[in-house]
Amino acid sequence: MESLQFTTEAIAGMIVQGLLMMLLPVILMIVWKKKTHEKILAPVLVGAATWFLFAILLKLAPVYFLLQADNALAKTISANVWLTYLVAGLLAGIFEETGRFLAFKFVLKNRRGRRTAVSYGVGHGGFESLYVGFQTLSLAFIGILLHLGLGSLIAKGMSEAETALLIEQLEPYANLAFGECLLGVFERLPAITAHLAFSVLVFAAVREKKCRALYPLAILLHALFDFSIVLYGAGLVPAWGLELIFAAFAALLAILACNIYRKLQRKRILLASDIHLCHLDWNGMENARRVQKFIDDVKEEYKKEPFEALLLLGDYSLDHWKWQVKGSYLTEGVSNTKRFVDDYLSQLKTLPIEIRMIAGNHEQYGDELYFELTGHHREEIYVTGDWLFLLMDTYKGGLDPTEHHDGVYTGADLDFVKAQMEAYPDKKVVICSHYLEPWKESDEFKALLRNERVVCLFCGHNHRADVWHLEEDCGNKIEACDGNYGEATAKCLWGFREVLLTDHSLESAYITPANTLKIGEETVDHSYTKSDAFTVELGK
Repeated sequence: MESLQFTTEAIAGMIVQGLLMMLLPVILMIVWKKKTHEKILAPVLVGAATWFLFAILLKLAPVYFLLQADNALAKTISANVWLTYLVAGLLAGIFEETGRFLAFKFVLKNRRGRRTAVSYGVGHGGFESLYVGFQTLSLAFIGILLHLGLGSLIAKGMSEAETALLIEQLEPYANLAFGECLLGVFERLPAITAHLAFSVLVFAAVREKKCRALYPLAILLHALFDFSIVLYGAGLVPAWGLELIFAAFAALLAILACNIYRKLQRKRILLASDIHLCHLDWNGMENARRVQKFIDDVKEEYKKEPFEALLLLGDYSLDHWKWQVKGSYLTEGVSNTKRFVDDYLSQLKTLPIEIRMIAGNHEQYGDELYFELTGHHREEIYVTGDWLFLLMDTYKGGLDPTEHHDGVYTGADLDFVKAQMEAYPDKKVVICSHYLEPWKESDEFKALLRNERVVCLFCGHNHRADVWHLEEDCGNKIEACDGNYGEATAKCLWGFREVLLTDHSLESAYITPANTLKIGEETVDHSYTKSDAFTVELGK
């Protein structure tokens, strides 16, 4: 081993190369975390573990059998440089993309946001960079030992043949120029870019039925990406030329992945109700602080994953409350509904979202006065893409009262629903209201619910997050409750409901932000959770 000497330049270059390779994924993680404000650690770790399992451990046996073993097939393949790189590329594509597919399908099945694809890719490609960087530092360490005349420590216990083979493997690194080492760092950039792109392709293949073909496409593109090394192995291009080819290939992959990533965008909407800015302090929290908590939690939810609209389904006050202290509007001339809009809802103007705000049974203002107070109508719609949200008023009776009461329930506004469905004949329909019991409605309304355009229903009022499965006469549709920020119970903590829309599905879950509140005599300290989830697959 003493005959082999690493130059100082080669050792220094490999140390810098190894450290930079290990630093790249760390920087990428920090940048992505700051951009998304999401908990990315889980998909990053899954990506790292998947790469090590499928690219290193599981691939060992076929690589040995096809490229290294003492058999006719391996000898035939290894004797041809083109065939060697073709097989190596195919193995990399098959194993790594299959690993990605299984990770998204099973391990990360509940992480359905498109950012999961990128977070996973950071782990998959980043861990490969860490692995290669560690190997490079190991080579530098060997070079230092040889440079110090301590080669005997490396070859201790090895036969002459094994020592000769090791020298043959180390010789290409002994006289590397510093610039060549930096070129190796540059190679990591297109490699990580390619891993991010493949992650987006396979994620789309798992999440979107119409994108299934992207999984085999990712295998082929990955194989081709790795196979292009043959141009250098066959002596057709220099090392820097190969890096330019990698960079161009990675750029094309990035363009493809970005187009797919944009199409993966799910429309996300929040539904909330029963916030009750009033004279009552519920669950051990002062009234104004509780309502502010709602606003703060909505803002924080936007940071976690942006949404395009906040649809509010009534009961922002107890303005027409008939019990005990009585409602504030008839008693004091104070509209807490207006106060909610002016002092609290106005804080959400910094978010680029749409807001709709229909009345509940505790806002018994006529439409003209309600609009004057809130800037909204008692009955509204929200249109986004191929979706139409109908926010109908089910408490139209006894408006502008002269005496306190809890509202007069009038049920489904069939005329409103029919008129809007006719005005938007190509939209999928979601029916929202402050409260609705479809099973008690008219046969005509039940028939309308059986229309395949109607996807599901949402309501508030009952301070619950339940998901109701309606009977066949109501089209077997789902009606989900959107919780409250008023009087929480053990069955329904403070929260709101998210709705995720794609071309072929509607998903929803009740979100309870982290909080500490009192329920009866018990103090409940709970973390951020999602519950009462359901999915409606369109066409089923």
